This record gives sequence, C-alpha cells and structure tokens, in this order.
Amino acid sequence: MTPLLPHAPPLHPPTLRNLQKQVYAYARGFHDGLGLKAGDKVVVYGASDVESLVVQLAASLTGATAVVVDPRVPASEV
Repeated sequence: MTPLLPHAPPLHPPTLRNLQKQVYAYARGFHDGLGLKAGDKVVVYGASDVESLVVQLAASLTGATAVVVDPRVPASEV
C-alpha cells in the first residue's frame, strides 16, 4: 500500500514514539494539505493495520470523524 504522505516518518522500528510522529505528520497533512477540519468525515477503507490506525488517530486530531469500512463488504452495502 502506498503511504498517504510519503514524507511521514517511517514506523521502523515500530515504537510508540514513531507512531506518534507519524500520526502528527498525517494530521498536519490532513489539516494543511487537504483542509480537513472539525466536523469533516474521513473514510478509512482498509484492513486492520498500523496505517489505518494512524489515519484514524490523525483524523481525530483534526477534529474529523473517521469512519472505518471493511474492504470485504460489498460496495452495494456501504
């Protein structure tokens, strides 16, 4: 999977500090780059992995609501 923000710090080694750095980098990108703000909704379409968690946490830092969609659910049910 291609990262949403290629310039975000990597999660290697996977430490809480690196997770925090990546979450803040994504949150800055969401706010400054995409204009995401409180009340907006973000669809997280993906598996239960670290990157999905990063996106959810970053969205919450901007005040947006993250809606998780399981990729196994057919499009007709979304």
